[in-house]
Amino acid sequence: MKETIYKRIFVIVLDSLGIGAMPDSEKFGDRDVDTFGHILDRMGTLEIPNLQKLGMLNLHTGGKMYGIENPIGKITRLKEASNGKDTMTGHWEMMGIYTTKPFVTFTDHGFPPELIHELEERTGHKIIGNKSASGTEILDELAEEIGELAKPKWIPCSERIPEEPKENLVFDGKCLEVYLVTTKIRK
Repeated sequence: MKETIYKRIFVIVLDSLGIGAMPDSEKFGDRDVDTFGHILDRMGTLEIPNLQKLGMLNLHTGGKMYGIENPIGKITRLKEASNGKDTMTGHWEMMGIYTTKPFVTFTDHGFPPELIHELEERTGHKIIGNKSASGTEILDELAEEIGELAKPKWIPCSERIPEEPKENLVFDGKCLEVYLVTTKIRK
């Protein structure tokens, strides 16, 4: 068999777009995990022509979508060897670092109260839903409490953050508040 030498390799990581459970997923409280499959089953089809050409649907079919005969990408499904469930463990392993001790993921207790208080102070917003949960389940559970909080609010850029570069923030002369909040959190 002839060895293939590549000049460049592009690794595409689609965080939060899982294609099925790992053998140890229940150890970390994850059952029926298959984000991509659930989306395909719910939607039937998706407009993802570039991912189809690369071979994403050759890894995982679902709904009314199937793989193609000759994908242009080299594809494979990886099985994590490290002990952990979080994104960082997987990223480290892809780059050659094997971990035996899982990172703390705040799964059992949410983020520390001191951190939540600091975020609320910096952003001027109440933090709700500080626990590990399915995105759809937590939205259903907190629907009434979320109320108007879930709707992005537009505010004049110049009134809130004049020191920020306007070209990254302006949408018809206004800023999306979510962007402003995340900018404060990063500090």
